[in-house]
Amino acid sequence: MVGSGSIIQGGLPIFNGKMFDDWKIKMKAVFQFQDVAEIIETGLGELSSKATYEDKKNYRLHQKLDDKARFLLYQCVDSQIFNKISQAETAKEAWEILIKTYGDDKHKTVKLQALKRKFEFLMMEDSETVAQYLNKIQELVNAMKCCGDKVSEQHVIHKVLRSLPPKFDHLVITIEETKNLATLEIEELQHSLEAHEFRMDDRKHCQEQALQVRTTYNTKAKSFKKEGKHRKKQEEKSEDESKAGKDQKRQGKDDKEWKKKIEVL
Repeated sequence: MVGSGSIIQGGLPIFNGKMFDDWKIKMKAVFQFQDVAEIIETGLGELSSKATYEDKKNYRLHQKLDDKARFLLYQCVDSQIFNKISQAETAKEAWEILIKTYGDDKHKTVKLQALKRKFEFLMMEDSETVAQYLNKIQELVNAMKCCGDKVSEQHVIHKVLRSLPPKFDHLVITIEETKNLATLEIEELQHSLEAHEFRMDDRKHCQEQALQVRTTYNTKAKSFKKEGKHRKKQEEKSEDESKAGKDQKRQGKDDKEWKKKIEVL
C-alpha cells in the first residue's frame, strides 16, 4: 500500500513544455498526496542563529520535505525543463521558475483569446458522435478555466445547441420550447441528444437492412427470371431438335417406299 511518506511508482505526469496548466493541476494533487504542498507554497525559510532544539528538529523535517518535493519535480519534467530548474536551491524556487516561464498572466491572456476563438467557431461534424463532440467542448472549457475564465454551464449549453448539425434541428427546437435553459444541466442535455442520436442510428440501420433485403430479392428475382428464359430456350431447342428428328425419320421412310415402287416397275 502506498503511504504518504512513499514516492509514487509510475504514472507521474511529465511536463515537456506543453499544456502547463493541465500538468500544474496534476502536480498539485501529487504534492497534496505526498504532503509537500505546504513546503512548496511557503518555502523552506532560514534557521535562526538562536534556534532551539525543537526549531532545529522542525527545520530538518522541513528540509526532508523540501528534498522530497524537489525530487518529485525532477521526476515530473523532461531533460530540457530540468535544466531550467536544476540550479534552484529549494522546491519553491524551482516551482516559481516554472510558473513564471510557462504560466505567467501574459501567456494565459494570449492562450485564453485563442481558446475563446476556437470555442466560438467550433461546430459538430456529421461524422462525430454526441459524446465525442461534447468531450471536445469540455476540453476547451477546462482549458479556458485554467486560464482564469469563468465559463458558465448555461453558456456551454447554448453553445452546444447552436452548433449541432441540421439533423438535430427538430430536437433543439423541442428543448428550447419545453426546457428551462437557465436550470438545464449539461448531463441532461447530453442524455437527450444521445437518445435522439440512437433513434436516428437505429432507423438508419433498419433502412439499410431493408435496402439490403430488397436488393437481394431483386437480384434473386432477376437471376430466376434469367434462368427461366434460359430453360425455356433449352426446351424450345429440344422441341425443335425432336421435331427435326421426326421429320428426318419420316422423310427416310417415304424415300424407302418410293424406292420399292420403282423396283417393282
